[in-house]
Parts: sequence; C-alpha cells; structure tokens
Amino acid sequence: MIEILIEHVPSTLLHLLTGAAIMYIFYGSPWLTSSDRLKIMAFGAIVLVPDIPKLFGNYIFHTLLTMPFIAAALAAVVRPALGGGFPKAWAAAFVTLGAGSMLIDFLGNGTQLLYPVATKNFSYPLLTQEWWVIVPLLCILGILIIRGRKNVSPRQP
Repeated sequence: MIEILIEHVPSTLLHLLTGAAIMYIFYGSPWLTSSDRLKIMAFGAIVLVPDIPKLFGNYIFHTLLTMPFIAAALAAVVRPALGGGFPKAWAAAFVTLGAGSMLIDFLGNGTQLLYPVATKNFSYPLLTQEWWVIVPLLCILGILIIRGRKNVSPRQP
C-alpha cells in the first residue's frame, strides 16, 4: 500500500499544482496579499474530486460526460469563497477539472474520457517523467505567493 502511495506522489502533486495554477489564472490579481493568493491556489485541490471514486474502481466522475455537473456543484463552493459570479466559478471549476485532472491523465497514464458510454482508455503519454513539469510549476507558484502585497490597498496608476 505504501508503495502505491509513493508511486502516485508525483502524479498527485502535478494535479494539485496544475489546479492551483488554473485557479490563480481565474482569480489571481497583482493586488492580492500572499495569504489571499495561497487561499485561491488551495482551491485548486478540487482537481482531486474526480479521482476519489476512481480509487474505489468507479470512473463515473472521471469522465467528460459528468464533468460539467461536478463543476457546477464545485462552483457552488468556489463562488462564495472566492467571489465573482456563478459563470466564472463554474468556468474555473470546469477548466480546473478538465485540464488539471483529465488532461494530465490523458497525457500520462490515460483516462476513459466517455465512461460509461465508452470504456476505451485514451492516452497520449507525454508525461512519463512528471518532475520536468512539477519543478517549474512549483517555482512559479512559489514566486507568485511570495510576491503578494503586504497591504491590501491597491496603488493608483
């Protein structure tokens, strides 16, 4: 069991960092404090939601067919926490799930894009070594957090 967890650390870390970057793209701003930036990036953890049932052998959430509905449910949590309207929260959740979960799996070990309609595993394995993506993403996100404003009042141009 420990062996399986260790093998999945790079993949899970890549999912989380990708989710954090996508959420920052939607909600980030140069005027945010470091703690606000970290809060936004923490919501990138929603990228793991489709994988939870997958651990138990159920792929129903890990498919393009259910992703819009999962994004809508997650948008109901994201919107009150991060602000903006429901369409923005839904788009942020949908892109985070699509790119951070489905695309990463597609480029790695594969995914069943249209489950349960089709059980074919689609894969285009470019990410055999995740570290070449993890390290730059970690550096970029770290810099974004550190460079957060110390005060909350924006400067006037």
